[in-house]
Amino acid sequence: MSLSPKTPMLAEVRSGGPIPESKLAYFEQRAIDSFYNYVLTRFFEEREKSQLTKAKLAERIGRGPDQINRWLASPTNWTIGTLARLLVGISGEEPVLSSESYLERTPSNEYWESVLGDDDLSALAPKITGTTQIDLRFESVPT
Repeated sequence: MSLSPKTPMLAEVRSGGPIPESKLAYFEQRAIDSFYNYVLTRFFEEREKSQLTKAKLAERIGRGPDQINRWLASPTNWTIGTLARLLVGISGEEPVLSSESYLERTPSNEYWESVLGDDDLSALAPKITGTTQIDLRFESVPT
């Protein structure tokens, strides 16, 4: 039985060649999950603070309550416009995008432990040069 060595998570990204669809899908889903989690967190915070309801949010942004239910249940059909509408309606925030290269960052042990298992990370650390992350900052809309 022959075992092939593990391909580093970002080998194709570093190589400058084509990036496999599975890796692109991974980073796309991370971004979507991050946006969705942020919007839900802000909605629940505003619901606590100012009794914001889905019906009130729907009224504020000119959509039906059924649309708000779908959007808050899953980010499946979100667009950048959806993200902007929800944030402005929920908390008066506007998404402002910035990015950071994963290739130049030192990865966290928690992430690499989930990828590599129980391997000795101190021995692997010099071989790992980073991962790419998009950070999305949210700011209040000026009044």
